[in-house]
Amino acid sequence: MNIHDLSEYQLYKLKSIDPALSSDWYESVEKILPKLHKKSQYSIYKNILKPRGITISADKKLVYKRPETLSFTIGSIKTNNKDLISIASHMLIVVSSDIKAYNAIALADKVEALLGYLDNLEVHDSLLDQKSRHRIRIAFLYELANWIDTIELTIHSGLRQLNDDIVKSYFKEVFIKQQIQGRDFRSWDSSDLEFQELTHFPAFIKKEGLDRKFFIVEGQRYWFLIGIADQIDKNPYSFRRFLHEDSSGGGHHQFVYLTHIVLDKKRMKDSKYLTHSSYCMSRLYTLDRGVSDTILKFVNEIKRLYSCYLKPLLKEPLEQDGSQPEVIIKERLIKYEKQLSLLI
Repeated sequence: MNIHDLSEYQLYKLKSIDPALSSDWYESVEKILPKLHKKSQYSIYKNILKPRGITISADKKLVYKRPETLSFTIGSIKTNNKDLISIASHMLIVVSSDIKAYNAIALADKVEALLGYLDNLEVHDSLLDQKSRHRIRIAFLYELANWIDTIELTIHSGLRQLNDDIVKSYFKEVFIKQQIQGRDFRSWDSSDLEFQELTHFPAFIKKEGLDRKFFIVEGQRYWFLIGIADQIDKNPYSFRRFLHEDSSGGGHHQFVYLTHIVLDKKRMKDSKYLTHSSYCMSRLYTLDRGVSDTILKFVNEIKRLYSCYLKPLLKEPLEQDGSQPEVIIKERLIKYEKQLSLLI
C-alpha cells in the first residue's frame, strides 16, 4: 500500500501522534504502518515519527524517547537575557510544585499568562535567544503534561458535567498538543466532506456539521467539539475558553452558551447520554448561525469541488518517467491550474 492510498482518517491518526500526551500512540502506528510498503513506511518514520521522538531500536521495535526536562533545558541554554531566564524560572516553580490540588481556572490563567509573557518577550534579532525561548516553551509544556497528573483539579462541572479526567484529557490532548504543534495540529472541520464520511460519529453531530462550522479533535477517550473563536487573534483551543460556560438570565429562564462540547466515546450507545449531548450541541456557539443558506451552500460546494477534483491531484504520486523533478512538478501544476480554471 502506498502512503497516498491512506484515508484522511488514517493520516489524521498518524499526524496526531504524540507519545508524551497520549498512551495509545503505539497502537495507532501498528494499525497503519505494516500495511504500507517499505518506501512509505520510511516516509512516515522520517516525517512524522522521528520528529516526535519515536525511533527504531536495535531489535527493530519502535521506542519513544521522552523530551528534555525544563530543568535540563534551563541549565543548558546560553543567554544574557535575564527576562528569559526569569520567566523560565517561574515556569519551573509551577511544574516543580508539590501542591496537591489546584483550581482549574486559576491554573488556566497562570499557564496562559506565562506562555503569553514568554511569547511576547523581546529577544531582538538574537537567533540564539529565539531558539532558547522555543526550547523553554516546549519543555515547559511537556512538563505540564506530566505534572498535571500528580494533582487534583477543582472543577465546576457545569452543564457539560466536566470531571477531572475530561479536563486533564483536554489540557494534554488539545491545549498542550496544539501549543506544541502549532499549524501542524490536526482537527476536523465539521463541514469537510471527509468528516461527513466518518462512520463512528453520532448522526446528530454530523447533521449539525452540515449547517454549522466547528472543529472536532479526537482524543484517546473523548471527542472534543470546538466552536470557532469570534476574533482572529483568539485561540479557539484555549484551556481557559474550554472551562468557561457563559450564561444569561436566572432560575428557570437561565440560558447557557458553550464554546466546547465533550463526547465520551464509551457512551455513544447510551440514549440518555446522547440526548443530553444533543441538548449541549444546541447550546454550542458558532459564528455561522446567521449566515444565509445561499452562502453556506456556495462554500460547501467549493469544498466539495476541491475534495473531488483538486485534492487528488496534489496527493497523486509524481510520474517516474525519467524526467527532471522540476519538469514533473511544473507539468502537475499546469494540470492543476487547468482543472481549477474549468471548475471556476
